[in-house]
Amino acid sequence: MDPRTIGMGIGTHEERVKLNLHSDVHAQGTDPSNFLTQLAAAVKERVWERLVDERGDPLTFRRFIVAPYPTGIGSDVEMVRRLVALPHPKEQLPEHAAAMRELRADIERLLLEPLAAHGGARRRPAQDGNHTLPTDAVAPNSREYVLRRLRRDAPELAERVLNGALSLHAAAVEAGIRRRPTALDMARRAWQRLSPAERGILLAEVADRYSHGT
Repeated sequence: MDPRTIGMGIGTHEERVKLNLHSDVHAQGTDPSNFLTQLAAAVKERVWERLVDERGDPLTFRRFIVAPYPTGIGSDVEMVRRLVALPHPKEQLPEHAAAMRELRADIERLLLEPLAAHGGARRRPAQDGNHTLPTDAVAPNSREYVLRRLRRDAPELAERVLNGALSLHAAAVEAGIRRRPTALDMARRAWQRLSPAERGILLAEVADRYSHGT
C-alpha cells in the first residue's frame, strides 16, 4: 500500500499513528499520557509529511491536527494545546521534564505554521453528513494570526517573539503588520479612561487654549 494514501485502511505505520491519536484525543476523562507519548513520537518522525489530504495535497502538521478523520486526527488547535500543557505523570523526572519542554516548544512552532500566501486558495468547510465541521479560521489581529503572518512575512521576527526576545506588538510594528500609534490614537485611548469630571476639565482647557490660539 502506498504510505501516502488516506482512507484505505490502517495498514501503514502512519495510518496507525493517526488512528491512535484520533482515539486518544477524543477519549474523555482519561490519562493524557498515552496521547502525549504518541504525539511526541509523531512529531519526532514527522508522520504527517508522509500523508496527504482528500485532494492529494501533502498534510501540514496543523492540517494533520484539525482535519476530520480519516484525513487528520479530527481535533482542534486549542484542544491539543490544552492537552500538551497538562503535566505528564513522569514529568517530575529531569529527563522527562526536558523532553516535555522541548515537545511543547516544537508543537507550538508547528501549530503556528505560516499563513497561506496572499491570494492563495481557501478551503471550503468540511462536511460531515448534514453538519458543517468547524474551520481552522483565525481571527484577524489575534496573537495566533499575527504570529502566523510573521512566520510567513518576517520569520526572523517570529522566532524572536517565540524566544521571548521581542514583544509581539513590537515585531508586528517592525514588520508593518501593525502601525505605530500616533499621538491622536493615544489621546483617543486616554479619553476613554477619563471620568466625566476629568473630561469636562480637559474640554475646558482645550477651549481655553483654542481661544488663545495655542
